[in-house]
Amino acid sequence: MNKWKIWIVLSMFFISGMAVGAVGSTLFTQYRIKHMFSSGPPFPEKRLARHLMETLDLSPEEAKRTKIIFDQLGNDLRNLRDKTHPLITAIFDKAKTELKQSLPKERHAQIDKAMSPPNHPPFAPPPPPPF
Repeated sequence: MNKWKIWIVLSMFFISGMAVGAVGSTLFTQYRIKHMFSSGPPFPEKRLARHLMETLDLSPEEAKRTKIIFDQLGNDLRNLRDKTHPLITAIFDKAKTELKQSLPKERHAQIDKAMSPPNHPPFAPPPPPPF
């Protein structure tokens, strides 16, 4: 009888460890993926600044000057993106209009769907196909 009790206790201990591991890893993975996709990828200047900070052995004064330079770089890149985004959108709209003019009306809905922005978050995999 004592052998059975020991085996039952060890089995319960093993099963509870598996359950805690499965639940914990699932929660951690969900949190990590949610955090990763909610913030989006870092801007290039932040990646470059992080790389330089890790690679170079900068003094506090050098790090402060480097941060100022990369902050300015980030502002310049954002301003450039803000200026060019309407131009890029206009080019896509022009192409869409030309496609609609060159293809029959039955295809217009397909063109609109194909050239519309994705309905999933950026940098996330697309949803699975319907069954």
